[in-house]
Amino acid sequence: MSTKLALFSVVAAITVNCTANTGHTATTLTTANKDLNLAVRGALYTSLLGTALLLIYDKLIKEGKTPEQIEQEIEQKKERPVSDQPIKVNREYIKDWLEEGVPYDALKKAIYYIEHDKEGRITNHEYMTVIDFTAPSTEQRMFLLNLESGEMQKSLAAHGARTGGLKATNFSRSNKINSNKTTPGFHKFSEVYRGQHGLSYRLDGLEDRNSEARDKDVVVHAAKYATTAWIKKYGWLGRSQGCPAVSPDTMKKLLEKQLSGTLLYNYTILDKEENDKKLSGINDKRI
Repeated sequence: MSTKLALFSVVAAITVNCTANTGHTATTLTTANKDLNLAVRGALYTSLLGTALLLIYDKLIKEGKTPEQIEQEIEQKKERPVSDQPIKVNREYIKDWLEEGVPYDALKKAIYYIEHDKEGRITNHEYMTVIDFTAPSTEQRMFLLNLESGEMQKSLAAHGARTGGLKATNFSRSNKINSNKTTPGFHKFSEVYRGQHGLSYRLDGLEDRNSEARDKDVVVHAAKYATTAWIKKYGWLGRSQGCPAVSPDTMKKLLEKQLSGTLLYNYTILDKEENDKKLSGINDKRI
């Protein structure tokens, strides 16, 4: 069953639950309608973009969207064009991002990478993510940047157990399998899969120093130790086996954004110590 047919098949059943006062779709399905809801979810799960679209569908149902609105938004997500060419990042949002805590050097290098990606490895230019591993784990150091709207989402992110305690400082031999260390540098969000931590993003390393990221099973996944509750209890964020782990709530948001094909930059003390690259339109004195 296609996504479109499945959504149309559930229209009548869902709208039975419209409230008499407002005419808006109720978010609670009857027992009979739950079967149709499962049919739609099953169709989405087996589609090419299954897991990401499934989360979008569930989110729209909870928001009380009409079946027509649900179908329209999901189709828009499916049909959003993905470019395989480098782009020019809009400079108008940079000042706001810097004021919100994105490191200047990290932002400059990430934009430089996207704009000079001649091999077209970054295929989705809607978002860009920077994790500032020079900051302590108790800070919201993961910055998800919408390159189209300028919207930014900040969150906690854990580093590898052998990379350090409160701060990530040891990246020696981090590209080795079983190193339990965070790999620095540029990565790409790849496919979504269901692993031991639930739905997660696989990562592909884009540099020699992180080329084994996939073989190391470095992924972005949810973890209970990557939460503010963990910090309150233990004083710092828990640590992973090398993955940039995030809270379950953050993971859900990342999945809804459909980040596959976007850039992830693990900005570390090694990157901070490198000589700055020149980037047109950004300098130390003026944005």
